[in-house]
Amino acid sequence: MLFWAIAAGGAASVGLGRDWLGEASRAALVPTWFLAVYLVVAALAPLAVAGWRRWGWATVAVGLAGAGLVDLTSLTTAWEGFGWLNVLVVWVTVHQLGIAWQARRLTPSVAGAITVVGLAGLLILVGPEGYAVSMVGVDGFGIDNTNPPRVTLVLLGLVQAGVTGLLRHRLAGLVQRPAVRSASLLVNAHLMTIYLWHLTALGLTTAVCLWAGGVGLRARPDTAARWWSRPRRGSPS
Repeated sequence: MLFWAIAAGGAASVGLGRDWLGEASRAALVPTWFLAVYLVVAALAPLAVAGWRRWGWATVAVGLAGAGLVDLTSLTTAWEGFGWLNVLVVWVTVHQLGIAWQARRLTPSVAGAITVVGLAGLLILVGPEGYAVSMVGVDGFGIDNTNPPRVTLVLLGLVQAGVTGLLRHRLAGLVQRPAVRSASLLVNAHLMTIYLWHLTALGLTTAVCLWAGGVGLRARPDTAARWWSRPRRGSPS
């Protein structure tokens, strides 16, 4: 917040206009909403762990079904605001996957099963049922998956947790290397900081590109020209 208060006053002096400042600052502040979610989910952790110990994977199944029911209600009735209940349902359910990991219940068979369930659900909902391909909020390309959170995020969490579970032994061997372990501990200790700053970093990178005449910003992301420009040696972008 302090950084952007200072940047607002200095943007014009380096040739950046109101458009950049408005978009970049607004985008940079978007991640702060997750702090509230993080605090609530952390506060509910004792109840979540107790629920896991009693009902196990049923807590995830109920959360998945609950998120789907909230979506169905908010998208097919006049109760659009009902969808915001998923701020709690979705993230608490995804948090249960972390408890499953910690409890070593992501065995290869279970990990494979939830990966299949997650992928199947995503293939059904994304496209045919109108949910957007992008799992972050992008307007105009289908049902927004994050504003409010949708059941698709739980399905994506199942896929991510499942793939990680399938790779658990390989990853465990990898982090036995001192350099990898040190890097992993360093990054994990600052994940929230990285998350909160990552869109600020994007805004500053865009500012540098604009200052350099628009380098890397001309090609549209949905064109072949943009993708061909990525691996080209000596490419300015």
